[in-house]
Amino acid sequence: HVTDDGAPVLYVSHDEDDGMWQFLCGGEHSEDEARIVSLRYIYELDNSLGLLKDLPCGCYAERESLSDEWSVNS
Repeated sequence: HVTDDGAPVLYVSHDEDDGMWQFLCGGEHSEDEARIVSLRYIYELDNSLGLLKDLPCGCYAERESLSDEWSVNS
């Protein structure tokens, strides 16, 4: 939804098991909708994601809208 439809990133996770990042719109997703993109690409879509650069593995951050602040959780 983020890369194909321009939906805002409202949920970010930094996976504990493999260190991968997920940037999601907060909606329902299926595996066939997953995309592999560079961090630079996703940062260029939304510079506020730079605030999460130190998000530890196993944690996630979410917000209600683009204008809201990120809430970090573990």
